[in-house]
This record gives sequence, C-alpha cells and structure tokens, in this order.
Amino acid sequence: MFRPVSAELDFVALEEAELARWRTNDVFTRSMKHREGAEPWVFYEGPPTANGKPGLHHVWARVYKDLFCRYQTMQGRYVARRAGWDTHGLPVEVQVEKQLGISGKKAIVEQVGVEEFTRLCRESVLTFVGEFERLTERIGYWTDMEHAYYTFHPAYVESVCGTSNSSSNTVCCMRTQGHSLLPRCGTALSSHELGQPEVYTTKWTRARTSVRDHRRERARSGRPTHLAVWTTTPWTLLSNVAVAVNPEITYALVDGVVVAAELVESVFAPASRRARRSPVAPWRACTTNVPSRTRRCRGRRRRYVVLADYVTNRGRYRSRPSGTGLWRNRPSGRARTRSPTLNPVGPDGKFTAEIQMARRDTTYAKRNPVINDETRATRAR
Repeated sequence: MFRPVSAELDFVALEEAELARWRTNDVFTRSMKHREGAEPWVFYEGPPTANGKPGLHHVWARVYKDLFCRYQTMQGRYVARRAGWDTHGLPVEVQVEKQLGISGKKAIVEQVGVEEFTRLCRESVLTFVGEFERLTERIGYWTDMEHAYYTFHPAYVESVCGTSNSSSNTVCCMRTQGHSLLPRCGTALSSHELGQPEVYTTKWTRARTSVRDHRRERARSGRPTHLAVWTTTPWTLLSNVAVAVNPEITYALVDGVVVAAELVESVFAPASRRARRSPVAPWRACTTNVPSRTRRCRGRRRRYVVLADYVTNRGRYRSRPSGTGLWRNRPSGRARTRSPTLNPVGPDGKFTAEIQMARRDTTYAKRNPVINDETRATRAR
C-alpha cells in the first residue's frame, strides 16, 4: 500500500531535488500570479549589505521572513516580495579604506578623491551579491531577486527624499535633535551603532562648583560656598554652563556645601552629618544682571544657577531619594533654561579652545585621566 522508505535518508539530496522542482516549474512566480487581485499583505524587505559574506544571522532572518510571507499567502492574500541590497553605510566605506590602505575622511579627500572613492564603494558593495543569491535559493527563501532594488540607485534615493518631504508636510511630528559624530570619518552615528555593547555606559558622580558671590556665608565660615551637583553623565561636566535647582525643594548648607535637605544623610559622611545645617536658597547666591529666572556666578568661568521645575530628589525612575537636588545643565538643555552655549569638542574629536583644562591638540581619551584628577581635586577642596 505504501512505498518503502529507506532508513538511510540523504536530506541534502532531498532538499536539492525539491529546489530543482521549484526552479523547473517556476513555482514561486506561479504562486504570486495565483494570488493576483487578492487582498494584499504588504511586506518590506530589510536588505542586507552585500559587501561581506553572508552569515548564519542572515539565514535566521530570512527563514523568519519566509515563514510569515508563506503563511499570509496560504491565507489567500497577495504578498509581493522583492529582494534588495543595502549599499549605504560605514561598513562599506571602511572596507574600501582597508583595500586602499588609508584611514579617515581627510585621506579619502586628499589621496583618492570623493568621486573615485564613491565608485570603489559601489563596486565593493556588490562583491558578494552572487553568494547571497545562492544562499537565498538554497534555504528556500522565496523573493524576487531578478528585480531587486539597490539603495544607491537614483530612483530609490529620490523615493526616500520624496516620502520624507511628503511626511513632513502632512504630519507635523518631526523634531530637530543632535546627532553623535564619529570624528574619524566625520559622519553621524546611527542609533543602533550607539546601542552596541560598551559604547555608552551610565555612570554617576558628584561635582562641586564654587559660588563666589555668597559673601555672607563666606564671612561666617571663612571659605567659599559650593553647590554639590549630581550627574549620571560625568563626561559632560566640561561643557557644564549652569546648575539647575528647584525652588520648591528645601536646600541646606552643610560644611560650606549646598544640597537638598532631604539628601544630607546620603551625601555626607557621618562626621559631616553632625555639622551645623542652615537653610539656603541657591538661586539667591549669585548676581542678578542676567535674563529672567537665571542667576550668574562670578569667577574664572561664568556659570549660571537656573530655576527648573524638572529637578527632583529622585533617581532615574523616581522611586527613591537620590542625587543632591542640584542638576548640571549642559548646552543641549539650553532651550529649557536659556543658558549660554559651550562646545567642548570639535568635529575632529579634539578639545576646543573654550576648554581651559585641556589642550587643543588632545582627545578626550588622552586627556581623560588628567580631567578626572582635576575633578577629584575640586571635589576635595
């Protein structure tokens, strides 16, 4: 009744025989025509970059895509599937730089030229298209590779620009924001590049800034008063231009340092906790010849104390008391506080002349130990 089945199956041979049958009978194209006119199920192919060999992660992604597309087709829907190749991005440029033995935007412009470098990138990105096509067919992923799109084609670029322009005109939801820059290439970094492990690590520290106009308190103690500032991004302290405080928070002066009264126990050592405390309003410690709701502290560098209702005594999730009740304010937050602008790092990744504690010809990585030592010394005073 049934044909005998061999106990020694050659699964590779079975798969290749089935693939040959699909190819001979043009099964994929016929399945698409069979569903023409049916309810569409829209599928957009996220294309791989073909300047490197395909890997196991490409197999996983395509198997999952194929699963959904086949299921929707079996439900009677029309599922158009068109392959594509991503030809933009830093990996393509870096690969060509390695082939040429150069590194960086300056070398590209001066030694190769932008036009020639672009031509080489176009060639490089297509190096392994054939291997991707063979892999796609071998794993049984159904997609139209004959009419694949390439992201460097003018038609594709123009369609993206047209879509963006249409969206910005009809939906007023676009906003301007800063972008992280890669100094080596002079190009912006994407969100997924910044999301790689160990690229961005959250740390916290407390720093102190002197309030030189607090004459009354200085006369009592014989030393200047300091504001204890709390931050989870200590590398932005170099561009700090203001201290944000909340007028609804009660502040206390302990050993010449201003903190939120609620946080004295968590900020100071046991010996300092027993020191005399007195109420203080940080925003009254500075002169008033600046814009409304802002106070400027005199000194070698102009810093401001600004009133901000977003300052709290809570941690990241506002679940428990944390910090000092005083927040640092960097230039990117100036729209909320109207504080001045200070740019610590230039496009080349080196400190600008505005940063006095760092030389112009050094990068953050080289100068970081010195900056940390000076910050700790400031805290100790």
